[in-house]
Amino acid sequence: MSNIDEQPDLPEVDTPINLRPDLSTFDIEEVDRGVCLDTAENRKILRKHKMAWRQVYNSDGSISSNIEVISSEMQSARAEQAALDRAPILADPRNTNSDYLSGWDLIAEVEADNLVPAWVLASTRKWVKYKDNPQTNPKPKIENPPTRCTAIKADGNRCLLWSAGRTTDSGMCRIHLGTRNMAAGVSVQRARDRIQQAAVTAADVIEYLLDSADSEQVRLKAATEILDRAGVRAGFEIDASLTADPASAALMIADRLRKLAEGARDLEILETTAREEDEEPTVEDSNIVAAEVVQEDDRP
Repeated sequence: MSNIDEQPDLPEVDTPINLRPDLSTFDIEEVDRGVCLDTAENRKILRKHKMAWRQVYNSDGSISSNIEVISSEMQSARAEQAALDRAPILADPRNTNSDYLSGWDLIAEVEADNLVPAWVLASTRKWVKYKDNPQTNPKPKIENPPTRCTAIKADGNRCLLWSAGRTTDSGMCRIHLGTRNMAAGVSVQRARDRIQQAAVTAADVIEYLLDSADSEQVRLKAATEILDRAGVRAGFEIDASLTADPASAALMIADRLRKLAEGARDLEILETTAREEDEEPTVEDSNIVAAEVVQEDDRP
C-alpha cells in the first residue's frame, strides 16, 4: 500500500537567470528591473558602486527619462556571446580569446564578409597582393595585416576590435590606444584627439569628486572647476547677452552730428578765406594807374 502523503516528483523547469541588477539593494526606486530614473542622485549611487548605465529610448526613438543599469554579469555575457558569434574567424574556435584569422585565411573565410569590417578586408587584400608580387603591386601603408587587438579588458576577456597593422599601434585598436602609452613619434594631433576623448571622463571625475569626496578642499576645487567651465569666475557671472540703451545711443548720435557740423563750418571758413585771398589785388598791380604799350624805336 502506497503512502498517500508521498507526492510525485515534479519536473524542474529551468528559468533563465536575470542578469539585470536589483536596484532596490542600492536604495534606488526601479521603474523596471534594472531601470531607474535618470537623476543626479541615482547616478551618484551607481557611480559609488561602480555601475555603468546607458540611456533608454522610447518606441518612437526619442530619449526617455530612464536609464538602464549594466551589471558586470551583463557585460561579461555580452562579451562572451560576441566572441562566440565570431567563432568562424577565430584561429582557435574553442578559445574565445584566440587571434583572428589573417592574410589569405581571412579572405578565404565565407563568413568574413559578415563579421569583419570592410576596411580590414581591404587592407588585408592590399597586403596579400603586395606580398605575392611586390614588383607589380604598390606597397601598402601598413607593415602587417590587420589583427585582433591584444588588449585584455577588465573582465578578463580579450578585446574584439581590430588593430590596423601599424608598428606604432603595438597591436592595439583605436580605443585602447587612447588609454595606453603611445610609442615614440606619435603626432601631436593624435595626442589632442586622445585628450578630447577623455574630456567626458574628466567631467565625470569632477562630478564624482564634487558629490563623494571626503576632503572639503577637494570638493571646493571640484566645484570651482565646474563653475569656471560654466562661465562663472571670481564671484561674477559672464552675461553674453547684448543690452541696448536708447538714451546712450541717442547721445552718441547727437555727439557725432555735432562734430560733423563743426567740421562743416571749419571747412566753409577755410574755403571763404581762400577765395578772398585769390580775389585781393597784388602790390604790383595796385601801383599801375594807366598804362600804354610803347614800342621802342630802332636807334643806332
